Amino acid sequence: MTNYVPLPSFRGEPSDASAERAASDYASWIRRAAAYLLDGVLITALAVIIAAATHHHELFNTFRFHLVNGKQRLLPIGSELDFFVGTEVVIQVLYTALLATRWQATLGMRALGIFIATEADHSKVGLIRAEGRTVVVLVVAQLLKVVLSLIATLVVFLDALWPLWDARNQTLHDKVAKTVVLRQVSGR
Repeated sequence: MTNYVPLPSFRGEPSDASAERAASDYASWIRRAAAYLLDGVLITALAVIIAAATHHHELFNTFRFHLVNGKQRLLPIGSELDFFVGTEVVIQVLYTALLATRWQATLGMRALGIFIATEADHSKVGLIRAEGRTVVVLVVAQLLKVVLSLIATLVVFLDALWPLWDARNQTLHDKVAKTVVLRQVSGR
C-alpha cells in the first residue's frame, strides 16, 4: 500500500483539505446575529420614514385620540399598522436583492465582514436563491403567528370550558396555581 493515490474530487464535492479550510471560513453566529440586527434596524427605520412621509405613521405619537360623541377615544390604527408592516416586508424583499449583487451581502453583513455564497462551491448566489431564503423566513414567521394564535385561542377556550367536566370545577389555570373557586356561604 505504499503506492496510495487519493481519489480525485469532483466539482461541488470538496476534497478533505478544502473542506477543512472552508470550515474555518464560516461566519460565526455572533457576526451573523449582529448583521441581522443591523439590517433589521435599517429596514425598520426605512419603513418608519416611508410610513411617516406618507402620513401612515407619526414618529413621536404612538397613541392618537379623536373625539367621538364628545368623548376622547383612541384612534384605530389598524390600516396604518398594516401599511407599516406591508412597507417593511416590501423593503425586506427589495433589500435582500443586495445578496445577489457582486457584494453578496447586505449592508449589515458588509459592516461585519461576512457574505453569502452557495453551499456547493462557494460561488455567488442568484436573485431567486437570495429572495427564496428571505421569503422562507417571512412565510414561516407568518404561519407561526397564525398557528400560535390559533393554539392560544384554543388554550383559552379549553381553559374556560374545563370546569364543565372537572370534579372541583377548576380551570386549567386553577390547577396550575393549585387554587379553587368557592361559593360564598350565607352563614360566613
